[in-house]
Amino acid sequence: MTCQCARQDRVKTLCGRPVSPAMIDLLVSIAQTVIVCAPATASTNPIPPLRKFVADLVASTRIQTSAFLTTLCYVARLRRKLPATARGLACTVHRIVLASMLLAMKFLYDAPIRNRAYASVATAFSLAEVNLMEKQLLALLDYRLTTSPDEIAMLL
Repeated sequence: MTCQCARQDRVKTLCGRPVSPAMIDLLVSIAQTVIVCAPATASTNPIPPLRKFVADLVASTRIQTSAFLTTLCYVARLRRKLPATARGLACTVHRIVLASMLLAMKFLYDAPIRNRAYASVATAFSLAEVNLMEKQLLALLDYRLTTSPDEIAMLL
């Protein structure tokens, strides 16, 4: 079996399982390297730790592993695209994960969760903010939402 086939088999196997804590940890670790963020202050909206935020999104959206792995690809693409000098707010990584998950589910599912539902789950963000996150991420990804088993496997 070639290396490429082995990677594709691994991705297929993962897609047959629910999103695991290890997958959540992987997404969090990659997301935290996308952009340097300002520390949270007492005056900013309270946002949960990133790990809890992602776990809550996974539980509330019941995202399938295929969409979760696609989310991982979008976050990794953004990490490669943004300059090292880019800076964000304390909640920027949360926004990146939320928008990536939203786009992955919209791209892969026939009946995705509406942005209003994401805004109610991620209570730190309004519907207008969620809509803006989606538009901004689409532009940053150059509207390229397809992924391949090889792209996913390279992240695992």
